Amino acid sequence: MCDAISSLESAATVWAPSILPQAVLSYTGISIVLALAIFYMAYRQIPSEKLARLTSQMGVDEKLLDEAKTRCPRTMRGLLELEERLLQVKRTASEVKIRLLKAEEEEVWKDYLQTIREVMQTISDCRIDMKEIRTDILVIMEEETQRKLSEGVNKTRVTLATIYTPILHVPLNIRRRRGARPESISV
Repeated sequence: MCDAISSLESAATVWAPSILPQAVLSYTGISIVLALAIFYMAYRQIPSEKLARLTSQMGVDEKLLDEAKTRCPRTMRGLLELEERLLQVKRTASEVKIRLLKAEEEEVWKDYLQTIREVMQTISDCRIDMKEIRTDILVIMEEETQRKLSEGVNKTRVTLATIYTPILHVPLNIRRRRGARPESISV
């Protein structure tokens, strides 16, 4: 019986230190990961960071608009209207950048926080406008693709109709033997 108790004591002294550090390390690791995730989420909410992402997206959308202009010349008026909206959003983003630079100089926290709140709302509005512009550009490009595909289908139908029109007056020189099936004619 003493052997059983001493073996349990020795097992407990061997296993207990390995369990405690592992738990401490696990909690420490989880705490570090959680702190980094919170820091990253907070960093992404900084107005200057949001403005930088918006500006980057504007550059991508501007390239998309240029591509649409080359691929869709029939809808140039609509694309020019979208370009005007894009330029208005870019101007608004520039105004926001100026407001952010001036906000750093404000000494009263209440004014600073009010300015930041307005800036964040303006950035949010700009992001919504950019999403609508991007969607409209993609719709125009897809409509042009569908138009070209429909054109191709129509050309193919016309070609098929001209090549394979049934010939109405084909002389049939078919001799039938007794009990033979009629032969098929290939045109």
